[in-house]
Amino acid sequence: THTPPGGSVVLTLTRGDGAVELTVADTGRGFEAGEAERLFRRFHRGGGGRYGLGLALLREVVTSHGGTVAASGRPGHGARFTVRLPQSAPSPPVSAERVRAWHGWRAAVPLSGRPRPVAGPGRPDRSRR
Repeated sequence: THTPPGGSVVLTLTRGDGAVELTVADTGRGFEAGEAERLFRRFHRGGGGRYGLGLALLREVVTSHGGTVAASGRPGHGARFTVRLPQSAPSPPVSAERVRAWHGWRAAVPLSGRPRPVAGPGRPDRSRR
């Protein structure tokens, strides 16, 4: 909704200096420089647009993982959002013998709200009572 038809959105992912950076830039209507920090407030309205919860939740998630998120833009010249997260060490490879599937039964919750068992390995189908 912030980029008109025919506009573009470009995603860039880079890695370096112990961090991973995701940049999303668009050719939309942009925003005033002083508006950048307020965009991350819940249900912010400004610059002719509404920003709801999305950017506020994005900031909460990113900062809870030790990262940062920033915005920049100019009216009529698009916007740029940059998410920077610390790079974690690569996970060790998992060998096939270390992976073990759990076989059991699951509970399904039908629309009535009462949980009932669901057929699974070693479990009879009781859904047709």
